[in-house]
Parts: sequence; structure tokens; C-alpha cells
Amino acid sequence: MVRDGRAATLKLPKVELHVHLEATPRPTTLKDLAREQNEDLPARLDPDSDVPLEFDSLMDFLLTLRKINRLFVPPDIYGRLLYEYLASQAAANVVYCKVRFSPVRPVQDRGMYLGKLIAELGKARDRAREDFGIDLGLILSLSRTRDPGASRDLTAETLRVADGVLAQSDTGALGLGGERASLSLLCTDIRGFSTFLEQMDPHALVDFLNEYLTEMTDLVFDEEGVLDKYIGDAVMAFWGWPLKQEDHAVRAMKTSIRMVEKLKVNVGSF
Repeated sequence: MVRDGRAATLKLPKVELHVHLEATPRPTTLKDLAREQNEDLPARLDPDSDVPLEFDSLMDFLLTLRKINRLFVPPDIYGRLLYEYLASQAAANVVYCKVRFSPVRPVQDRGMYLGKLIAELGKARDRAREDFGIDLGLILSLSRTRDPGASRDLTAETLRVADGVLAQSDTGALGLGGERASLSLLCTDIRGFSTFLEQMDPHALVDFLNEYLTEMTDLVFDEEGVLDKYIGDAVMAFWGWPLKQEDHAVRAMKTSIRMVEKLKVNVGSF
């Protein structure tokens, strides 16, 4: 009778309201990714075992999680994780999932392009919806332990880029082979930074870069640019996609001029 009740429960339509994408990979997927990237999985991660993992301490758990997260490098891997998770949920008759995902580590720590990341998640969502009839609510979350101002700015930037990419996905504008577009690209560089780096205390250098990059990034956001990545002391940003901006060249030029002006004013503090 208990078995019959369990079977009946499995057949009922359900919703999943809280799951973190980074915690969803199948053991076999981890094994495949490790092999593709020539990485070693922690010995405790046996893809052929269904035994729950046990850890000696919180640090033991965090080190294992960190090693797993190193496998999530190309943006399409996040799309693969999402699709596989939705497939497994659909098999249990789940009709709607609310999935949380933080873009901070992939974008800021691994140099991924936010637009590409969101596009891959959008394609996985559309494919799962077509294949299994399951729907998705994707929540992009940010760490509240970071500077509140920086967190708020990155939140706004994330939502603006995500809206643009998903809007194009819904209209079919995103397809295989990419899209040709006219953009304006801005790259910054601190002259003599290598020499400057050798003479500076490491802690002071971190404080300097945090302040400098925050100031420069704020100027990019003021002109509704897309922050692509940080490369050491360099900032890379662009205008004109995914949101169309007829004046993208003007916005890029205004940002570069304001950056120079900002440096002249703050040269003493920097």
C-alpha cells in the first residue's frame, strides 16, 4: 500500500521552488567534464555510486566543492547542467522549477562574458520546454557580503543584459553561427602598471585595484555599457549589444573621456 501511495505521488504534477544550479550536476556529468578537461575528481566522487557524500569538516566540503566548480569553465557547460537537471525533474513529473544561479564567479573570477552565459541558459530552457514540457524560473543572485553599492550595480547590469539576451532568444534572433552587429569596444590600460606593481605592497595593490576598477566600471554603467571582463588592471566593455544602441560609438567615447577626467581628479587618491 505504501508503494502504491509512493507511485501515485510520483505521478502527481509538482513544482520545485528552490535549487542552486551549481549543486545539480550528475556524477556522470562530472566524470565527463573531468575527462574532457584533463582534471582529477576528488576520490570520494564515485560516479557509479549512489551513496551520499560525507565530509570530515566544513573546510573539507568547501575544498571539494571548489574543485568541482573548476570544471565549469566554458559557458555552454552551464546550459548542459540546466538541461540535464530539467530532464531529471520532468521524469519525476515536475512541471515547473525555480533555479538560482550566481553569475559573479563565472564573470568576475573566470572572465566569462555575461551575455554568452545567459544565452546558453536561455537555449537550455527553451530546449527543455520543447522536449519535456517543463518550465523554468531563473533567478540570478549575487553575494550580499560584497560591497552593497557594487552589488547593486552588478545586479542592475546583470538584469539589463539578461533582459536583452532573453528578448532576442524569444524572438528567434539568436541562432547558430552568431549574429553580425556593429559595436563599440572600449579597452583600458594603466601605463607602466608592471613597474608600479613591483614597487607596491600587495595589500595596498588590492585596495588600489578595487577602488580604481569600481570607479571605471561605474562610468561604463552610467552610459549603459556592458562590462565584458577585467584583465588585471584593464577594463573591457562594449556598447550596441544585446540592447541596440544607435549612439553606441558616442557612449563609448563619452565613457573614455570621463575616465580620463576621473583619473585627473583622483590622481592623488589613486
